[in-house]
This record gives sequence, C-alpha cells and structure tokens, in this order.
Amino acid sequence: MRGGIWWLASYPKSGNTWLRAILATLVSGKPVDINAMAFLGPHAASRSRFDRALGVDSGSLPDEQEFNLRPRVYEILAAEAERPLYCKTHDACLPTPAGEPLFPTAAARGAVYVVRDPRAVAVSSVHFMARSIDETIAAMDNPMEVFAGSTQRLSQHLRQPLRRWCEHVESWLAAPFPVHLMRYEDMLADPHAAVLAMAEFLGLPVSEATVATAVEATGFSRLQAQERATGFAESPRHAAAFFREGRADGWRRVLTPAQADRIVAGHGQVMRRLGYDVTLAPLPQAIAKASEPAILALNNAHAVELSWLDAERLASLTGQAFYARAIGEVGAFLLAFDQTAAYDSPNYLWFRERYPRFVYVDRVVVAPPLRGRGYACQLFADLFDEARRAGHELVVCEVNSDPPNLASDAFHAALGFREVGRAVIHHGQKTVRYLARAIDPTR
Repeated sequence: MRGGIWWLASYPKSGNTWLRAILATLVSGKPVDINAMAFLGPHAASRSRFDRALGVDSGSLPDEQEFNLRPRVYEILAAEAERPLYCKTHDACLPTPAGEPLFPTAAARGAVYVVRDPRAVAVSSVHFMARSIDETIAAMDNPMEVFAGSTQRLSQHLRQPLRRWCEHVESWLAAPFPVHLMRYEDMLADPHAAVLAMAEFLGLPVSEATVATAVEATGFSRLQAQERATGFAESPRHAAAFFREGRADGWRRVLTPAQADRIVAGHGQVMRRLGYDVTLAPLPQAIAKASEPAILALNNAHAVELSWLDAERLASLTGQAFYARAIGEVGAFLLAFDQTAAYDSPNYLWFRERYPRFVYVDRVVVAPPLRGRGYACQLFADLFDEARRAGHELVVCEVNSDPPNLASDAFHAALGFREVGRAVIHHGQKTVRYLARAIDPTR
C-alpha cells in the first residue's frame, strides 16, 4: 500500500493533540508548529474533506446516510495519497448503520490509540466543553454520546459517535487492523520509550537522537509557550488555554470521592484492564470557609475522641493551622500545628516544651461510611510532604493509653511513629502516649 491511513484515535481530551505534535516533529524533522499540523492528514470528521471527496453537500444529508458514506471518503483518501496519512479521529470504531466498518480495512494501515485515565479525562473535558463535572461524567457514561453533535448550527466537523468511555476504548482495541495502545500516563512517565515504541509501530526511520529531539520539542512547557505566543487554532473560544496542565493525577485535586466513584462504577472493568488503579481517591484540599459547617459537624460527631468545638473555635484553629485539609465533601479532615501556634492544648504544649521545631497532629477523622478507603493514610502522607517541603524533621501526635486505643496504636506504628513520652492529663482522667515520626527534609 503506497498511501493508506494511519488512524490517530482517542476519546476527546486524552492526548491526541500531543500525539500529533510528536508525530509532526518526527515526520517533518523539525520542531512542531502547533498551528501547522494539517500536513499529517485530514481530520476523519472533516466536513469539507467529506464534501470534496464525494462531491456532495453533507449538510443536506440525513445523519444515517452521512455516516454510511464516510467509509467511501476514507477509501478515496487512502487511494489518492502518495504517502501514508496520519488522520486524527475521536469516533468510536463502530460499524455504520449499513453494517460495514466505519474505518474500512482496505484503507487502513493501522491505528495508534491514545487512552487516558477517565477521571483525568473528565476534569480536562470540563474546561474544553464548558460544562460541569457532573454533566461531563454523565456524558462519558452515555451510550448515545456524540461529539460535534449540535443541532443548533452546522459544525465544521461531522457528527462523531463516542458511546460510553469504556465502549470507546473497547471498540478500538477490537479494531479489524493493527492497533498500538499508548497510555497518556506512560507518555508522561517515560516519553522516550513511548515515542520510540510508537515510531517503530508506524515504521518510521527514527534514532534515539531524533526521538530525544521530538520529546524535547513537544514538552508541555514548549507547547504552552507556543500557544501563549501564537494561539492555537483548535482551541475553543471559551477555553482560557488548550494546553493546561499535562498531568496524570490532577483529577485527584478536583473530583470529589463520589464523582470518582461514579466514574469507576461505570468504567472500572476497562480501567483495570488498562492498568489504572481504581482504588485511588481524590487528594486532600485546603479547608474552605464554606466547608467549616461540615467540618464542625464531623468533628462534633466524634467529640469524645477529638474534643468538642464551636464555630468560633474551629475558625481560630484552621486560621493558624500549619495544615488544615479535607478530602472530598468533607469525608475526612486533618488539622496540624507547628511550634509557632498560639494553641493551649496540654498535649501540644508538652511537645513545645521539648522540641524547637515540629508539626503537631491535633485531630484527624474520617466519616464512618468512608472508612477503609485509605483516607487517613492519604491525609498523613500529604501532611508529611508538606512538612518536608517546609523543612520540618519531626511530625508528632498523641494517642490514648488509658483508655487504650489498640487500632490507633497499630495505625500510627504502621506510619512510622515511635513513642517519645507519656503523661497523665485532665486531672488523672486520661493517660496518653506521645509519638514522633522523623521526616527526611532532603527526600
């Protein structure tokens, strides 16, 4: 096959544009111009290319007839091409209503399919599609979802059936031609290996040096700088930036636990197949003023263990805390103070009398329905990171020894806390063990 088409396929907001930028650099031998990638090949859903290839006005066709004709367009493109084309598509790899493959095998050399954790796709899509996270999650689980399917105006792109996110993935992995799977997360973690494997699949004559050049030219900071300097023609008008973060785990600071759970419930089987950790939960967020009533309610539901607070006292504590973060819609929270706090807790004062610098964990609680998900471990891990960044070498806390709390003892021991003292407090009503955990500030 002299020409033919390599399909560059993905669900929207999964890394397709990044893939094309890398490929444009490899094929042209020079750093990519993000506004001049059309030489690779046309978009599979280009309305103008459809109209020119068939000599018809696609806007006058019923949706079903338009979809049935698309394989003919790709056969014409493949036959007329003097070199392989690299064509972007967001369509699911489906049969047409007439029953033939949308992407005919006679025209296809194969496909590179870029996949991304659907939790990250949901967050990225919010900025691109200008809709809420909950609306986006619902759309990703809609078997009738269509990209560029507006009935209000004629788009420059044809309608592109997406189906559910998991169905989109499965449709391409079952395509009737060779498919090379690229995980967005692997592209971030080891771009050289990911690009080299992709180039070898496509049969591109590359070397370690040309791959290194392509990786450097298409680093996210480089693409962001180009967009700031010249704009990006493919960015929607309402989007502040197309190349936003380029992170694998940014969703963990945006989605609530309930939202993440909805995505896993809908797509978990395919996520596991692709190696995504479905047990990951959203990361802790700074406690916002609007969250304080929920924090107060959760704290006071456990006042026996934590001590009762009123709204004024909570606001005072969070205002001077070294660390005050919660997970999700206040499913869990942790408050901690450093040695500079004006805090009158006898346990805090015990540490301040003995250590010049420390971070004291005052209280941590997880709502009963959310226990067993690792939220407390996440809060402590996040606290340790913050302490390390601030140059602290010690995180401290206390646990009850009379009355005993064996579960708390085991939990803190597993985190690396060791006993550094004991005291009897509250007029002999309680005995506590003081614990410390060393932090290596150079890690």
